[in-house]
Amino acid sequence: MNRTCLAGLFALLTLNAGCASIFKGSTSSMEIAGLPRDATVETPEGFPLEREAGTDSVLIPVDDPPRVLRITSRFIDKQVPVKRFVGAGWILLDIAMGGLIAIVIDAATGNWYEFEDTSMAAARPSKRTQRSVESADR
Repeated sequence: MNRTCLAGLFALLTLNAGCASIFKGSTSSMEIAGLPRDATVETPEGFPLEREAGTDSVLIPVDDPPRVLRITSRFIDKQVPVKRFVGAGWILLDIAMGGLIAIVIDAATGNWYEFEDTSMAAARPSKRTQRSVESADR
């Protein structure tokens, strides 16, 4: 009897957890096409972001993502805008697996957010680069 109750309680708690929180976790990847291999990607505050090995993707925390990413390398100093959206697949899985509780968990943690892929062509010069160009023009 006790084992059945514990198994039922475990199944209930597992089904009610948010699907994105279980399967994806608290980071999401954003692909930046044309990202140089030697480039570092960091937040505007200077915190470096982890790159996925062998790809042009960076891992961004979904709970408090930056609005722009700063990309620097030997000849590049640019900023790329970060755009996020709610993944429709996570909402459908939450409804199918856990209902309202799963939706609340994923909404509260922000784990159902995905990031729109971009390219280096969409990057604009960083403010530091713009200032140095303006001072060189004078």
